[in-house]
Formats: sequence, structure tokens, C-alpha cells
Amino acid sequence: MIHFRVGLNAPNPNGYFDIVIGNPPYLDSEHMVIFDLDKRELYSSIYESAVGNWDLFIPFVEKGIKLVKQYGITSFIIPNKIISQDYAKKIREIIMDKHILEIRDYSRQDVFPIADVYPITILLKNDDVKKFVINMTTMQSMIQIEKTNIVSNDIMRKYQWDIFFCSPSLSAILIKMASNECCFSDLVCFSSPCTVNEAYIIKEILQNSNILTNDKKLINSGTIDKYLSKWGIKNTSYIKEQYLHPIVSNNSLLKMSKSRYEQSLMQKIIVANMTTDLEAFIDTNGEYLAGKSTVIGIGDYQQLLYLTGLLNSKLISIWYKSVYNSTKMKGGALSVTYDRLNDIPIPIDNSFQQSIITIVNKILSMKQENPHANIIKLEKEIDKQVYGLYGLTKEEIEIIDG
Repeated sequence: MIHFRVGLNAPNPNGYFDIVIGNPPYLDSEHMVIFDLDKRELYSSIYESAVGNWDLFIPFVEKGIKLVKQYGITSFIIPNKIISQDYAKKIREIIMDKHILEIRDYSRQDVFPIADVYPITILLKNDDVKKFVINMTTMQSMIQIEKTNIVSNDIMRKYQWDIFFCSPSLSAILIKMASNECCFSDLVCFSSPCTVNEAYIIKEILQNSNILTNDKKLINSGTIDKYLSKWGIKNTSYIKEQYLHPIVSNNSLLKMSKSRYEQSLMQKIIVANMTTDLEAFIDTNGEYLAGKSTVIGIGDYQQLLYLTGLLNSKLISIWYKSVYNSTKMKGGALSVTYDRLNDIPIPIDNSFQQSIITIVNKILSMKQENPHANIIKLEKEIDKQVYGLYGLTKEEIEIIDG
């Protein structure tokens, strides 16, 4: 029997099915909160996968798995969000308890031309096999395979699934990097600079002024480059308006939030969001208030310098773009979040650290004198040091540089 349509809260009067095939609704959490809150609360109470900011396809997958008899097959076409979104962690665990036969990535194909979705297909078998291999397939067209990585389920459990849709050689490098037990959060704590509510309050107290004061310069993703703030050089977009010299007075910021005011005074890394590469600069003098589309990192100043160099390096950008490929937005823009930055693995090696800090200081000095200074040579030096830090071989470096 093939069962094509199953309601989330409908019983199954005929027992379990041999095959469940599905294309569940692609409704996001925001839509459900606005238009179907009662059902959302009901599903959250029924399905263990419906946690966090879940989309509707998540409990549908769990329901499909539960409806299959022993040795039965489940197959779904679903958004690629399941691969690495935080809210999909529980459903990934449920899937990993089954015998995964294949996951196919159709996200670059126009499967649904009128819908803004990037689909994958999953094929599962309901049996008790403890060790198995999984075909992680990327499609070149609707029918033609580009590449397939064969991955053991033990390895699959340890790492982000996006890693296994890369080429086998790149996957091996990413797994090598991921084997480091320390991560960025051991050196610097990354966090969100403001809540949604605070972002709109900031809009109300925002001024456009080039008069030099001790008030805080507001910076958003569009005015962040590698090692450089473009405040006063390029317009800052903030909630549908443009400002060349956006500032927030210290008094207004203090009234809004004492903790945000104190945060603005700190030395910090400010990382742009919605860019095609990671871009970060360091607020050395506590001059800036970070806008809603950024991530900030606070910690010891030497560690801030160090991680600014790493975040702007080629290897760490490739790590982030590969490991969180399925979270990209239109045009390949990265969805940069504080928890993902905190989780970037890092070896502890003081010799490479000091070399990177020295080069970063040179870059900052050059950019302070001339924002348009050519730093390509120094950036390549940092890339070389970062390759050494992560222990990349000559062959692995050629793969990254290629």
C-alpha cells in the first residue's frame, strides 16, 4: 500500500503501512503563529520533534516515520532546512534512529518553480540495522547525479549533515577541522547585539549626525567590511531607511537598556550577516552600537584580534559556507548566527595565534590610515597561518585555494 496523504492528528485505522510517501506543507513557523496558533500548540504537545521555531514539515516527517511497519519505507520531499537548522535537530535524531538509505539534494534545481523552497528527498527503511552507510547525493539536474558521498551512520551522527554534500576531498578537510575539541566560544563569547523589540526602539532614537561626539555610531551589516567599518563612508540601511552618519545618544541608549549601553562601550568583534563571505571588524575603542543584522563577540582583546583574523580568512569562510550551506538565503547570502560562530572548531596553538595577531594589527593600522589600503598580501599571509593552525597538508591547501 502507498499512502499519499495523512493528517497530523488523524488516527490510522488500518494499522501500519508498507510505504509512506509525502510532500508535506511548506508552512513556516511565522505563518502558523499568525494563522493557526491552536494547531501549532496541539502539534507541539503531540510530536517530540516540534520544538523551537519549527516549520510544519517537521512533525509531518515524524508522523510518516511512525506510520510505517517493520521493514517499511518512508520517503519525503522536504525543505533542505532539515539538514542544519537548529529547530530540526530533534527530527534529525529521530531520522538517525532509522536505516537511512539516501538523502538527495535538489536545492539547486527548480523542483517547484513558483515556490521559494530548496528541496531534498529522504529515503528511510524501518529496520533495526545498527551499522549502515548512507548515500549523500547532490543532483546536477532533476534526473542526473552530480556526486554521491557514501557515509557511515556513525560518522553522520557526529557532524553537521551539510558536510557530506561537499566533494569527498572537502568533506575530509571539514571533518578534520571538526575533530578539534575546542571552539571559538572557548576564546570569545558571541551573542546577538539586540532583541527584535530593542531594534525597533533603536529606530525611534536613531539620529543622523556627523558631529563628533562620544555618542554611539550605529553599524549594520551593509557597512561592515573585512577589518573595516564603512560608517560615514557608505549609507547604513536600518529598518527601511538610510543613514550616512547614524548615531544613538548615550543617554537614550542608557534609558533603553543599561546592559546594551555597557555592551556598546566594550571592545568587540562585529560580524556582518547576509554576506557571501564572513566579514568582521574589531571595535577597538568601544565606539559602535551593533545593529540588528549583526553578531558581536566580546572577550579578551588579544583573543578578539585573533578571531577577527580567523573570521576573515578563506578557510573559516569555506567552513561556514559548507557546514551551513542549507541555511543560505537567496543569492548565496549566509545566515550568520552567534551559536554557529561559537561552535566553529579551533586548535589551541599559541605560536600561530601570535603570528595572526601581529598581521591583524598591521592590517588595522593600514586601514586606519587609509580605508582603501590594499591588504591582499597580508590577507594571504593570514590564510597561510590559518592553514598551518589547522594542520592542512599541501594537497588540502590546494583544494581550499581551488
